[in-house]
Amino acid sequence: MRSTPLTSCFLLSSALGCGTPDLEPIDTSPVADTERDTDRDTGSSRYTFDGEVTVRSTVDGAVVCDADAMLTGSAYTGDCPDCEFTFATAIDSVVTRDESSPDCAYYPTRSFIETWDYFDLFMAYTETYYRVYPYARYDDAFMSGWSHRYEYHERTYEEPGPYFTPIAYDGAPYSAFARTGNDVSWSYTFDGTYDVEVYNRFHECGIREGSRATEGFGVPGTGERSTIDCPGLIVDIWSFDADGGPATVTIDTLSERTAFVPNFEVKNPDGCTVLKARYGFTCSYPPPQGYSCPSASFESTTPGTYSVVVSAITPCAGPTTEYEIRVEGGTNVTLVEDEADQYTFESHARTIDIHGSGTLTASPTPSTRPLPPPPGP
Repeated sequence: MRSTPLTSCFLLSSALGCGTPDLEPIDTSPVADTERDTDRDTGSSRYTFDGEVTVRSTVDGAVVCDADAMLTGSAYTGDCPDCEFTFATAIDSVVTRDESSPDCAYYPTRSFIETWDYFDLFMAYTETYYRVYPYARYDDAFMSGWSHRYEYHERTYEEPGPYFTPIAYDGAPYSAFARTGNDVSWSYTFDGTYDVEVYNRFHECGIREGSRATEGFGVPGTGERSTIDCPGLIVDIWSFDADGGPATVTIDTLSERTAFVPNFEVKNPDGCTVLKARYGFTCSYPPPQGYSCPSASFESTTPGTYSVVVSAITPCAGPTTEYEIRVEGGTNVTLVEDEADQYTFESHARTIDIHGSGTLTASPTPSTRPLPPPPGP
């Protein structure tokens, strides 16, 4: 962002803990009008803030978010990286009513209600905002900012912040902002669809077991056979019936020319992934570089139809592979989808309705507290 003096702007900076990334899709449909008022109260750096926000959202008609929160701020002086602000206010939020589902994320960059991985939320207004990469200019911009926390390999990292994103500006879709004197209001409304990438059409359901069996179960040559391209984003999906007792699944190679590294997953009749298997025993025809084949035993605790998703990973002896699937403790082993897409997309309908408002009040005594520094790693 280029350093540019801002002639009439404010920042509401948060002492909140965290939040979540925006999930709403980017849309290019006709834009909503952004209300503007020329009475902007420039020149003062001593303000407090009191307001409220309401968040409503649905996915496929089911309510996800339905909550109200109070927003309050205490004044301090300071500035934001590459910006000069007329005043700055730290926000604290208190959720006063919450009838949301566990999947609600509150859209913190629009509601200023934090969730687990966003913190130090900011609210800002500027007549002109520049972004360097990708370059963009936003006029009459009402913005939010944040520092972002995320987890990776069971460790928590904190990225420096704040980062900014315009909520409402000249030409913004779905957004509106208005200021009359010291009263401000904003909204974000969306009614559309979004796609979710689904891997193998499996649901983790919170339970997943891995296996490294050192033997291949069943007698080679007695199972069912199929081919699959390697490498490729495709899978074979098999089904078998189990009665609730012990079961085994083995994938084995059939020739030196078509050897590869197999991988499989098993899902139960409820659609939950219960097993993932890769490597383990010496294939009948080892693939290049000496990799092994997967075999696994498990308890089919729920009687019914189970599914096995088979995929090919490198190295492979050739572009086409051939394999055998052997199932013990199961009957009616059937190839139900031959070379299906490994990744599929599910489309969902989503509505979002966020409305916020508040009043800026001049404080009799200015605070000397500076903006908090970016968090360290």
